[in-house]
Amino acid sequence: MDKKRKFFRKGDTIFTDKPFVHALKSTYKNEKCDYCYSEETLSRCSGCQYILYCNRTCQKLSWTEHKRECSRLKKIYPKILPDAARIMSKILIKLKNGGSTEKDYPNLKNDDHRLEHFSSLCGVLKEYMGEANLPNPIELLGIYGRMCINAFNILDNNLNTIGTGIYLAASVINHSCVPNATATFDGTTLRIGAITDIEHTDPELHVFISYLELMQTTSERRSELQNNYYFLCECKRCITNYEQNFVNSMICGNSDCQAAVPMKNKRKEILDSISCSKCMEKISEDKIKTFYDVTDFTEFQLSKMKDIGCILFIIVIY
Repeated sequence: MDKKRKFFRKGDTIFTDKPFVHALKSTYKNEKCDYCYSEETLSRCSGCQYILYCNRTCQKLSWTEHKRECSRLKKIYPKILPDAARIMSKILIKLKNGGSTEKDYPNLKNDDHRLEHFSSLCGVLKEYMGEANLPNPIELLGIYGRMCINAFNILDNNLNTIGTGIYLAASVINHSCVPNATATFDGTTLRIGAITDIEHTDPELHVFISYLELMQTTSERRSELQNNYYFLCECKRCITNYEQNFVNSMICGNSDCQAAVPMKNKRKEILDSISCSKCMEKISEDKIKTFYDVTDFTEFQLSKMKDIGCILFIIVIY
């Protein structure tokens, strides 16, 4: 950060954050340390036989939290606790049955998918923690809502999701479809780093990350944000029509033009009817077919990368 000019430069670390709670994905529980997520030689917790650690240091550092779940994990072993139930139980233990109320997340009441998941999760938590150790349903729904909205997927160096974490400082960072920062991880430590120069230093007001994959159309992004985060995005990318000239478009093959040529909703049956509106040059069938093949391949690859917080634009030039 440039202290004199009061801004972050591209590449600067804006802040780092340790998780309020975190949970390693169960699919990695036999491959990674439950505390630091490393892949060193692992040893099981002698108590629950469920958790593995890379060394005594990690085991000791983890014990403050793990001692509250050790006997419960032992009770259900060899069953595997669902990932959502484990992170939720850790939040409940950390909050000591305090937290939010339902009114903080009113949109949850209209989200059938999440209400169904919440109902299923309640059943698991009652069996795992005991009903007497759970807050009342309204408080529990509020905590569940906070988990849904504020949880980060913890990524490894290959951008695979290996865990889930709640980060209090990072939870104030808002979304933009034109982000100026991105989240990366070193083990369970989250780093918010600038990807452009940022003129102000108040992260809550002037730093933005993306909550989703950015190669979607405006309507797709807005729909996903509305469905998952309950807000209508009004960032500059969403409220301007400028990008619509480039979304699902290819570059005109005329080297003297190179305007954006919108494709018609990926309908391959109209191969012979696309021309550049600027120079009127007809786009060849081979180029149109190549465009759709590349688009299909890109969308397939992106579908496997849904957990990545921010994907930058890919430009394909023909």
